[in-house]
Amino acid sequence: MTTKSKPSKVTKLSSTVYTAITAKTHAKHKPREKDYYVRCTQIKGFYIRIFPTGTKTYYATARLGGGKGPQKYPKIGDCSITKFEVARKKAIDAIADLNNGIDPTIEKKIQETKTTTLKKAFDDYVDVLRNAKKPPKTFEDYERKCRLNLKPLANKPIGSITVQDVKKWWRNCPKKRSDELAFMYATAVIREYVSEEVLDKNVFELAKKSKSITLTMPALSEVTQHVPRRHLYAYLAGLFKAYELPQFREPYRSLILFQLLTGKRTGESRHMKWEDVDLEHGTIVLPPSSTKTHKRDIVPLTDYTYVIFEHLKSTRPNPKGNDYVFWTTQGSTGHIANIENGLQLVWNMNEKPFKLEKGTKIGNHDLRRTFSTMADECGYSLADIDSMLSHSNPSMTDKYIQRSIESNRIKLEQVQKLMNNESNTGIGMILSHYYGGHEDLGSPDTDEDFVEKTFKEKRQYLLEKNRSH
Repeated sequence: MTTKSKPSKVTKLSSTVYTAITAKTHAKHKPREKDYYVRCTQIKGFYIRIFPTGTKTYYATARLGGGKGPQKYPKIGDCSITKFEVARKKAIDAIADLNNGIDPTIEKKIQETKTTTLKKAFDDYVDVLRNAKKPPKTFEDYERKCRLNLKPLANKPIGSITVQDVKKWWRNCPKKRSDELAFMYATAVIREYVSEEVLDKNVFELAKKSKSITLTMPALSEVTQHVPRRHLYAYLAGLFKAYELPQFREPYRSLILFQLLTGKRTGESRHMKWEDVDLEHGTIVLPPSSTKTHKRDIVPLTDYTYVIFEHLKSTRPNPKGNDYVFWTTQGSTGHIANIENGLQLVWNMNEKPFKLEKGTKIGNHDLRRTFSTMADECGYSLADIDSMLSHSNPSMTDKYIQRSIESNRIKLEQVQKLMNNESNTGIGMILSHYYGGHEDLGSPDTDEDFVEKTFKEKRQYLLEKNRSH
């Protein structure tokens, strides 16, 4: 009689390996199905990221300014190219800079402005337009205006161009319509560098404000209005302050936060019912009747959004006969009609929250624009963003790519984490203070048994674990 042998125990591979990193470390660790990290036990923040493709890269990480500043991850160099001693020193320097409030990535870009010419800046901007699927005529026009109309400035490094340089060019040019367009294009190009905090001023805008330059054409406006990345902290601070106002009550505040974190349309969000929300498996399934595209839309819950829904479910019972998630007793619909008043309250919490033109404000659709802008800054393709936003006319690529729920969940979490980091953990602060979550909920420490839990079990586990800290 033969006895069945017990199956051997499967060893679970951790996504993080801790060891003293040496010159030979990267060669010892082989690629896996998913990327993972080899973190140095001697230098905190120094690590190697190993990708499934076989690429191995040195990185550094630390919080900007120390404490609760945003986490930064400057790339040091490819392990196969960068000598270990060089990588080690660069990592130590980068970590020290970050702790002292200096972002080496920004510093590198600032240094590049000393060599990046206006023509190169135009070329880079045109690449952005091209990737954004703008009509060829648009970026062809940018190239032409720089080449023909901005000759005296084209070969100057953008960091060295002064207001006086711009004024001199304007005095000597014919001041035709093409010159005005060139001026406006240059303003838009330099504005990008200012928004990334690479340049501290836009010399074209300053030159225009001096009143020595008069444009007959209307000024270039922003393509869309949204909360800029650099102003996320100010906006979320306003949202946090507004939470204390009695007129800014639930579920208005939760609806605003949900739209910001997911980019969902306001109408689809307002009409959402509890029967659409599956906390067990971490999904929201919107039926065709409630979506703009008239197609079923599956929205994955994330660590961040789960906390919101779990809070609403447990603390705010619906009136009898009302199944709307964002319900209200005001009006006849049973759900929130609009959030514009709530958004205005958030706006009013800061005197100058965004440094936008007087009279402007962030509306409900601007929350969707903010999400899509942050998704773009995460490096996601148009097809990925189309998928997350459930666009009615997705890009052609998207028609041939079937995205899983888990794939979209990961992307949503990455966008939300970027928002949290760029706002100095502002979202974590809100989730902690008002929803019972922990400010570090987005990047928890887990044990091996964690991966075997259902979505709901995982989130409940995290909530309880973090509450005990």
